[in-house]
Amino acid sequence: EMPVLTGFPAIRAGATYAGPSLFIGGGRPDYLRREDELEIRRLFPQARIARIPEAGHWLHAEQPQAFLEVVEPFLAG
Repeated sequence: EMPVLTGFPAIRAGATYAGPSLFIGGGRPDYLRREDELEIRRLFPQARIARIPEAGHWLHAEQPQAFLEVVEPFLAG
């Protein structure tokens, strides 16, 4: 069922979240796929998308300092 888990669900037309949002992906493998960015930006117009290339799925555990360097400014913002 991996396609269901990693796929994007159907969202009603016009649904968005206009507040700040942060999407973080690791580069090994890339679960935050580039082809999903248009849909992310449609649903979350204020989205910031960050990547930690040296990290995999558990980016917060694999690259904790890089993760904090992305998250802390966003939370302080």
